[in-house]
Amino acid sequence: MNPLHLFPTAGFDRSTTTPVLLGVLISWCFTETFGWVFAGLVVPGYLAAVFAIDPRAGMVDVAEAIFTYGLSRAIGEHLPRTGLTSRVFGRERFLLIVLSSIVVRLAVEGALLPRFAPHAAGSFFSIGLVVVPLAANACWKTGLAKGLVQSGVPTLLVYLLLKLVLLPHTNLSLAGFELATEDVASSFLDSPKAYILLITGAILAAAANVLDGWDFNGILVPALLSLVVLEPVKLGATFIEAVVIVMIAAALLKSTRLGRANVEGPRRLVLFFSIDYAARFVFASIVGRSLPGADVVGLMGFGYLLPTLLAVKIAQRGSAPLVLLPTAQVSVGAFALGTLIGFSAAMVDTAPSAARAAITRPLGRAPLDPEAAALWVGALARTTPHEGKGPKPVAATEVVGQVDRAAASDEHAAGPLELQRLERGVFLLREPFQSLEDRFGDPAVLATASGRAAGRRVTLVVDRPVGAPETAALAGRLVAEGRVDAAVIAGQQGDDTAPFARATLEVARALSARGDTPGAVIALRRAEGAQGRVSVRGDGGSAARVDALVLALERATGPLPRAAGPAQGPDVVIELPESAIAKLFAGDPKATPPSIASPAALATVLDDVRATTATASLEDLLALRRLVLEPLFTPSTAPRPHLVTLVRASAGKLGYELLGPSPLADGGEAFVLRPAAPRPFAAVVRTTGVTGTIVEVPHGFHDRMRDAAIRVTLGLGADALLLGLEHGGGSRGGNALRLAHAVASAEVAGRVANIVLLYEGIDERTAPGVVSIGAWGGVGREPLAALTRSTLSALGVQTIEGPLDLGPRELGARALFGETPLVAATLDRAALHALSLDESRFSARSLTTPALPALLTHDGALVDAASKLAAAIPEGLPAPNVDVLDLARRSTMEQSIVARRSLAAVLSSSAARAGIVHGRQGDFLVLVARNDKGWIAAALPFDPRAPSFDPRAPRDSKVTEAKTLRDCAAVLDAAGVCRAAAP
Repeated sequence: MNPLHLFPTAGFDRSTTTPVLLGVLISWCFTETFGWVFAGLVVPGYLAAVFAIDPRAGMVDVAEAIFTYGLSRAIGEHLPRTGLTSRVFGRERFLLIVLSSIVVRLAVEGALLPRFAPHAAGSFFSIGLVVVPLAANACWKTGLAKGLVQSGVPTLLVYLLLKLVLLPHTNLSLAGFELATEDVASSFLDSPKAYILLITGAILAAAANVLDGWDFNGILVPALLSLVVLEPVKLGATFIEAVVIVMIAAALLKSTRLGRANVEGPRRLVLFFSIDYAARFVFASIVGRSLPGADVVGLMGFGYLLPTLLAVKIAQRGSAPLVLLPTAQVSVGAFALGTLIGFSAAMVDTAPSAARAAITRPLGRAPLDPEAAALWVGALARTTPHEGKGPKPVAATEVVGQVDRAAASDEHAAGPLELQRLERGVFLLREPFQSLEDRFGDPAVLATASGRAAGRRVTLVVDRPVGAPETAALAGRLVAEGRVDAAVIAGQQGDDTAPFARATLEVARALSARGDTPGAVIALRRAEGAQGRVSVRGDGGSAARVDALVLALERATGPLPRAAGPAQGPDVVIELPESAIAKLFAGDPKATPPSIASPAALATVLDDVRATTATASLEDLLALRRLVLEPLFTPSTAPRPHLVTLVRASAGKLGYELLGPSPLADGGEAFVLRPAAPRPFAAVVRTTGVTGTIVEVPHGFHDRMRDAAIRVTLGLGADALLLGLEHGGGSRGGNALRLAHAVASAEVAGRVANIVLLYEGIDERTAPGVVSIGAWGGVGREPLAALTRSTLSALGVQTIEGPLDLGPRELGARALFGETPLVAATLDRAALHALSLDESRFSARSLTTPALPALLTHDGALVDAASKLAAAIPEGLPAPNVDVLDLARRSTMEQSIVARRSLAAVLSSSAARAGIVHGRQGDFLVLVARNDKGWIAAALPFDPRAPSFDPRAPRDSKVTEAKTLRDCAAVLDAAGVCRAAAP
């Protein structure tokens, strides 16, 4: 059934105004009927929308409201009983609640979640600027228990209306609200400006009310309006909307029976808000048709109830200037004072402390291969000094002591550095850190137990691991081969006179020394030109092991000229050109470039890409960025054969495969980056890097979605296709995809980024098979949207304009996307089927097995597949002795490997056959069995619980009778079960 197009488009159909109205009306009904408190009116509708988008955020909102109530109650009610303070009332009480809510949110999201639920800290956060204090304030008069009931029941009712009625059966959608709020809300701890303005505005409003008698219908009204002082259209629309509400209400009260009714208290507010909603509805209907593609919600007043609250106060005072002018004055004053406070705070020295931060997150683990581990840890080095006041490196003696303890025993060697045992007897010591900003820059050490034996020791130093990461990998290889005894990899790359840069050489000297006998310290660097060399200071190169190391390198790189080294620094400096280092890694296994010359061929290369539950650590993401993503995504016009070799080796050591370069269908060439082990990301990127359009698929682990993304990418001529492979992560995907987005869209020379986001799901406001296109960004958004629509049209898919409803969160969205043109497209099951690739590619899918072959049918007709299967059943085979239909259902619906194996055994020994068909509605398992009563045929969709499954598709578990299998066509197309007397 097609959804009812009840709400006007152009943004209103994606606004949260409707849920808020429902919440206000339901709360008012309970107030009129049961005398419940009429407060926190925006909470039920807004909170219901939050629960509909992400229940985790809703739970955090509720928990923070409870904590806020407890804290403010303790300060405002219980503390005065000690005689230290006095009780708070009215506006002072609400200001206390607002301040308490900010303290609670800082504690919960800044301390409690990261400490006790580190995995959830990035996914669980509250949404809404004032929802928490409003919910806590609603509980003040009634007490916590009654307050939770009186706020919770309306919220639950609105939630049920959204989930059961409005979202599935009308064109109301919260998709734009989700995209706009998700990352903005999660950046609370890094975005204090809004809260500075909020607190400043609330304090000034309370003071103006006491000193001058100014009344704004709540101290939050001018405080919230201070957030849009720099947006005169939004601010002016709020005031105009308030005046329009008053005028319409006055006309209704004067000319209708409402004038004889008691319209006071909650009734007046409900009436005014209903008028406001109706006015917005009409405005969106008219302007949306006149300005297709415009963001109509952006032309409406700020917030949901602010114009209504102003209108109610204007009606009470009988004068618009007496309300609007003081409100504007306090709002502008709050903005000026809040900005001044923020600027002054920024001028104060707030450099981080030199104390090392406590580690509350799970630390990332380096790859077990020493070569890969050295590469990984080198990518974590700082490129700038720590900003703290006088941080000091770990003493070289402490590092040597921990290395000796680790070499002497397999037990954990306590010390300032984190110990990890690697393969081939190598162990790694590195600095643990809570965040990249908290890292000091201590060097990392790779060593072996045998390397601590008696004798002169040789220690490698990698002092430029970020600029030349391959030198760290080579150092790890040499340690594992026993050619050197240890390798010290700098934790900070930069000035050699900086404390942490000097610490790298000091640790290396301490490790190479044996008593009073100094060892040899060798620095491994990338040469600036095409010619390498070996620089020797004094007799530093006379040791036999040093000479043997140089000779071993020369066998792969060619002769390395000798030169005199500097008076200070390492004993030996080996500089290898990029081409020579590439030769050292050229012997590593690498995949033959695959064919990606057609969409089907590219899809086949990505067929093995699957979802993963593995979460990339902070260290993994930084290594992926520096070693793989930045080299691949950087715009380049010149061939980079040596760099490609090194990036391919780096990708392999991080658990990925870098395939290509291979020709594309449009004549260019591209690389394919895909996981070789469970990893959260895959990509296709042109060999010239990213200069323009980027296609992003937050959940790219479904075959149909990848098919569509590949065709859209090639149709747009995009430079990159980014596939998120992490479960969850919200509408923007997981952390790995967000990282790739940041790297690919960063402002660099030669790049003008455009983003096309592809979502798999149902947009209730469109007909099946019609793709909703929403746009955001600067001047390039309309050309990008037009190009996307024309590309989809050329691929045989209809589109409809549906601008993103960023509404009052425009500033937050701009902080997230900037002015980068962005287009978001939602593809339902029918659209994905229309964009699916041909049967030759489908037959290679991993769903197929010898027992479940892929069946090619005309136009995806499932009945054709059933007929082929029936004809393939030999005479004389016994009927299945188990419920083969149940096995088929478990194989598809539960993705049960055991059931699939049992089904394969039954199919090989009885009168039953099955196959996989790419039908009109998607991928199906078609089953045909013969018994003494005739024939049974069934069509079962794969994984109906997955996001790719369309809940509107008919499903019927009962058996339909028919004369022949050919008569079962409609039943099979409806994913049903049919019994026929003849084939």
